[in-house]
Amino acid sequence: MTARHRSQALVELALGMGALMLVLAGLVALSVVTAAELGLVAVAEEAAHIAALAPTAADAAQQGHDRGLVVGKGYPLANGSLEVTINVEQFGKGGHVDATARYTFSGRDLFLFGLSGLNLGRTHSEPIAQHRSLP
Repeated sequence: MTARHRSQALVELALGMGALMLVLAGLVALSVVTAAELGLVAVAEEAAHIAALAPTAADAAQQGHDRGLVVGKGYPLANGSLEVTINVEQFGKGGHVDATARYTFSGRDLFLFGLSGLNLGRTHSEPIAQHRSLP
């Protein structure tokens, strides 16, 4: 093998590795977004469930919000932008409680592909039993 062929192989390897690293970085970014999506689903579902079990609308809003933030700590939602809101307008027998979880990625979360500032959100509605005793 001549020096020219070795140089050409080295250049081809460098170009190929650059493309491979870009694909791998894209897969990592996709997995980070997917993990956050799954975390938001869990946060919204758990917050709505706990809120639907509360005795009053005020307790539902507070307990649902608090539980959503606690559940969020178990997922990669740690940049401080997790918001949990509880809608208790339909709280009562046969009604429902809605929980919304929102998360915004910072530049540290997704440093490639210009995805900082990406906003994700999930909403879950939990029914309240018709035959439940409420004050």
